[in-house]
Amino acid sequence: MIPKEEKLENYCDARIIARDYVCAKCFGRLNTPILKEISPNTGKEYVGVQCINCGPGTGFVTATYAEHKKDESRRELSEARRNLATIMGIETKAIPIEDAKKIFNFNK
Repeated sequence: MIPKEEKLENYCDARIIARDYVCAKCFGRLNTPILKEISPNTGKEYVGVQCINCGPGTGFVTATYAEHKKDESRRELSEARRNLATIMGIETKAIPIEDAKKIFNFNK
C-alpha cells in the first residue's frame, strides 16, 4: 500500500520525484516508480516511489535540502572534533612541512 502522502497520479510525476528528491529519513536515492495501487473506490491507478534503503513510507525531501543538511552536519562534526580535542587537551596544530617530510622519510 502506498502511503497517502506519497501517492502520485501519473508515472511522469513519479519519475520527476525520483530524480529531484531523496528519502527524508536517510537522504538515500529513490527508485523510479515501482509501487502501483488501484483505488477500490474509484478504480484510479496510483504510483509511488520508495527509498532503495528504507522502503516505502519514509517521505521525501528535495536533494538540495538534503545537501544543505549534510553540509551542516559536516560543519557540526568539524566543530565537535575541535571542541573535544580542546576539552581532552589534545594538540591539533598542524606541523610544518619540513618536519612532516622528516617524519615520513621524504628527504630526497
